[in-house]
Amino acid sequence: MFGLKKILIVSLALFGLCSVLLAMCTQIEAFITSRLIQGIGASGMSVIARSLTAHYFKGPALAKALSWLSIAFVFSLGTGQYVGALLISAAGWSATFWVLGVGAILHIGWVYRYLPDSRQAHGIPSSWGHYVMIIRHLPFLFPALTGGVGYGIIMGFSTAAPSILQTTYHWSVNDYGALGWAVSLAYLLGSLSINRWVLTYGQKTLSRIATRIMLLASVLMLMGLMANRSCALLLWLPYCGIVFGQAMNYPISLSKACEYSPVSGPYSMALCGFIHQLLAAFIGTTVSLLTLRHPLPLALICLLLAVLVWGLNIVKPTSSRDD
Repeated sequence: MFGLKKILIVSLALFGLCSVLLAMCTQIEAFITSRLIQGIGASGMSVIARSLTAHYFKGPALAKALSWLSIAFVFSLGTGQYVGALLISAAGWSATFWVLGVGAILHIGWVYRYLPDSRQAHGIPSSWGHYVMIIRHLPFLFPALTGGVGYGIIMGFSTAAPSILQTTYHWSVNDYGALGWAVSLAYLLGSLSINRWVLTYGQKTLSRIATRIMLLASVLMLMGLMANRSCALLLWLPYCGIVFGQAMNYPISLSKACEYSPVSGPYSMALCGFIHQLLAAFIGTTVSLLTLRHPLPLALICLLLAVLVWGLNIVKPTSSRDD
């Protein structure tokens, strides 16, 4: 109805405004409310970025293009965690939100100036029925869930890891911030692997390899912590292996979901983004409610989710339309 560019600008404005409000918050109720609305803006930015990518690329080329989007995610994952730790240590927690607010405002100007507007593709009118049709199409749903559950592993680990690393291994804020570089390197290598090899070996082969890597890394994490719970290396190093596999799995899952969508246009990518954010919120909330204080339960959760990712990937669904 409005085009991707306008929705992206609105999302950036919402994110930037809430970031400024968060920096000035003095009450916990206002902080949580602003944080919730900020998340809505962040989700819109994330979904539109993928939708724009799907607008210009198709098939294996889309997976290759999405790997570049993943590389951009690497910089936010690693530098954000590290720079955030430095800002908190130097200027307090509010400084991180001021930086986010200024960054969002700068991006609004860049998007307005350089990004061409994109209306609905092929003249398809907007309809909620399109989303119902897509989500009922199993060849779309399974790869979408594969990427979403893998994304949920990262969100679940990020929810519980700060507390575990602080209480069990006595890490400082700066120690946890430095871990972001290792995680970023793992994600970068996974994204570069897809970018380099997807056109050569195909999405199916690399997707199978990626999910097996995630499963193997989760098994190694659980077995290592069962043998020695006092070594933090046995927690975060296998996690980097999971991140590496997810970096390979994620762009392929998005590309396959869009390829098998029964409706053309940006609907499938937008729905993928919604599914992924919903799964990440559910997994992150569940992990936070469990109030994990020890690494072994977290390793078990990572393994269960990795098994689910692997299972979703090997299933070959058939839609009712195909029947």
